[in-house]
Amino acid sequence: MCVGQLGSLLPHVVVPSILAAFLIPEWHLTGAQAGLLAGSGAAGYMLTVPVLATLTDRIDARKILIAGSTVSALGTLLFGLFATGLWSGAFFNAIAGIGFAGAYMPGLKALTDRLASGDSSRAVTLYTSSFSFGVGLSFLVSQLVAEAWGWRAAFLVTALGPLVMLSVCLLLRPVTPKPAQGRLLDFAPVFRNTHAMGFVLGYGAHCFELYGIRTWLVAFWTFVAMKHSDAPLLTPVVVSVLFSVLAMLLMPVFMAGLMDGRRPLTHPPYSFAPISQEAGGELVIRDFYKSVLAGKRVLLVDDVRNTGKTFERAKALIEAAGGHVIATAEIYDRMEAIVDLGVPNIALAEYKAPDNYLVADCPMCKDKQPITTF
Repeated sequence: MCVGQLGSLLPHVVVPSILAAFLIPEWHLTGAQAGLLAGSGAAGYMLTVPVLATLTDRIDARKILIAGSTVSALGTLLFGLFATGLWSGAFFNAIAGIGFAGAYMPGLKALTDRLASGDSSRAVTLYTSSFSFGVGLSFLVSQLVAEAWGWRAAFLVTALGPLVMLSVCLLLRPVTPKPAQGRLLDFAPVFRNTHAMGFVLGYGAHCFELYGIRTWLVAFWTFVAMKHSDAPLLTPVVVSVLFSVLAMLLMPVFMAGLMDGRRPLTHPPYSFAPISQEAGGELVIRDFYKSVLAGKRVLLVDDVRNTGKTFERAKALIEAAGGHVIATAEIYDRMEAIVDLGVPNIALAEYKAPDNYLVADCPMCKDKQPITTF
């Protein structure tokens, strides 16, 4: 499915990739018209995805994925063959966007419907992480083909990409989704869910920024290259290569999430057990947290380490509860520790504090110097 998604994404940014160098000068587009052309694909996607994504609760997402991949390839092919200006180009690009609406989210649903619950988090992590790499690949392939054989060839070549996902779909077993409740396009429960709407609006703002960057990235670097003709390295193709490389460098981050997904959600990677201080200054661990600590390796953390006696008392409580202290850590170490717990100590900052005095012996107090002034 990840390989199939790379194919689906191959024509994803072909229009922005060749817009500045080919379409704007050939079709004499203004900036507003160029934005309309580039945004037509996103418009087709936006208007269609609520319907197609909702349909995956009622029919096998594999069927929608097959249709979406076909339409995506068709729209891209039609653009390369017949687009002659702003409106024909926007029309064909919108068709490609509609096709992608039937490919991306339905593809994710088709994937998760065929996996056990324990495997879903890992699969989703890898599937979504391949998106950025696919976009970078689309930038690169589109520009290389356009430079070599013309911009129409870029559409004809990238139109082959969704056929990869189409081939993958034919290998998926059919799945019948559970019966869905409610009307098809009933968004009222979503609008009533304030927590969900927070994520919706935040993701909308993110996409506004993201698609602005993707649409005008190549045009911007084309402008930079023309402005600084003495810097031949600043070419749109080089930027596309860097975009792809950066996407590859991000893969380890997503792989970390993939590896962490091997842990069941009911078993978090760490637990928290606070140590409380009674009114008389005695440190205690509540009975509930004693059960949390039993048999666990414990990192003991405080804000400041002075003499280390607090760490020593806390370590004794943890060991009495059945835990094993493997290290101590603090924000600030005053470098005055008089005890050694026999485990590593990690400090964010180390600073040798001035000498401490009893009130009766403090030289500043004897000289009547204020310790602080407000």
